[in-house]
Order: sequence, then structure tokens, then C-alpha cells
Amino acid sequence: MAKRSAEDPRLNRTTEIARALPDAKRQMHGSHAQFLVKQETFAYFLDHHHGDDIVSVTGKFYRAIIRGSCWG
Repeated sequence: MAKRSAEDPRLNRTTEIARALPDAKRQMHGSHAQFLVKQETFAYFLDHHHGDDIVSVTGKFYRAIIRGSCWG
């Protein structure tokens, strides 16, 4: 399986959305990306994590958000 470059259009679009937040930063870890605001991670871009051929974006939900949702 070939390793994907940081120029993946899905990563570029995810980065564009994430950087719309004030003070958002991206840190690359191989083919994965971590998105942070003030040293606090709020999302990850996972590219073929564990070799499973899945590309995904995962994010954190905070208790205040969950309590006001259908999951609370």
C-alpha cells in the first residue's frame, strides 16, 4: 500500500475547515494530522490508520455539547 502525501485533497479540505477556527493549528504525524486550538486537540485526520484502507476525520465531543444533544 502506497503512503499518501500531505497533498491529499481530503486533508487539504479538512485543514481548510479546521483553520477557520480562531488559533487552529495542524500538526502532521506521518500521513495523519492532528488539529489543535491552544494545545487542545479537537480533531484528527486518519489516513489508512492501522492499514485498514479507511480515511476518516474524528473529533471530540465535550460534555456540555453532549448534554444538550440527543445523546445526553
